[in-house]
Amino acid sequence: MSITIDRLKAVLDKWSIPRRARKAFRAVAFESLYFVGERGLIVRGADALYDLTPFEFHRLFAPLLAAMGDADTMEGWLENTNVLAEVDLKKNYGLMKISSPKRPALSERLAAAQERQRRNVARDAATKVTKATFRRKVPGNALSK
Repeated sequence: MSITIDRLKAVLDKWSIPRRARKAFRAVAFESLYFVGERGLIVRGADALYDLTPFEFHRLFAPLLAAMGDADTMEGWLENTNVLAEVDLKKNYGLMKISSPKRPALSERLAAAQERQRRNVARDAATKVTKATFRRKVPGNALSK
């Protein structure tokens, strides 16, 4: 079985796919076409992909995300294509509303993660000291003296 697609360049340019991720995009596009089906994509659009289980969705799109590179590249791509996605998906598939989540800046997320890690380390240190000070007195316990 073989499929001939004339050009994906227009799609790649329209969606601003980074050059290093273009082969992965082609692979994901064809896999999703086979996995979900041409008719499902035409009739239901993006909803056909949203009906996949999280495991299936992740398995399909993980290579594309990995090929994009670091988090900054992915976030920049999402920001650049957000308006295009809203307009294109509403026009083509009649979706009611796509709301973009308001995410804090990268520096704020890093600061919050470092604060959580500091609190977890402090909590674990306090727990270890507390656990070490208590001994159960059970007959035959190796720790009892």
